[in-house]
This record gives sequence, structure tokens and C-alpha cells, in this order.
Amino acid sequence: MTRTEDLVEIQQLLAKYAVTITQGDIDGLISVFTPDGTYSAFGSTYTLNRFPELVDAAPKPVKEGVNREEAEKIKAAIEEQGGKVEIK
Repeated sequence: MTRTEDLVEIQQLLAKYAVTITQGDIDGLISVFTPDGTYSAFGSTYTLNRFPELVDAAPKPVKEGVNREEAEKIKAAIEEQGGKVEIK
């Protein structure tokens, strides 16, 4: 394989990674890695069998399309229980 072909293959792999992680496609995400692949994040290294757990733990929107006042009420309720909230 030429250097250019290698670079194209790497770019395609990165694109597949980005799409699968954004869509929450665990099987697609795992297919980006070799069977003995690992993922390092948050100061730890994880094996592929832990990927579903990592994706489930990723931040997700709680409620979208609400006005600022309602967003602040939701934020207060979550933070009261020890959660962290970012209003966008």
C-alpha cells in the first residue's frame, strides 16, 4: 500500500469512528478497532467489552426545546440530586 492509500484508509477509519460514536452504534464502533484493541479515556484504559458501558455513560440531552425558565428549573432539580447540568 502506498503512503497516500494508507492516509486515505486512516481518514476513512476516523470518519467511521466519528459517525458510529455520534450515532451510539456500539457494534459499528467496536468494528473500528482490532479484536485486542483498547480505548483510553478519563485516565483509564478500557477493553472493547466495556464500550457499551462507556457509551451509556456519555452525557446526553435531558430535555430540548424548552424556554430558559423551565431549563433553569430542570437544572436546579438535577443539581439538587448531585447531578451536573449544562444549559445550551
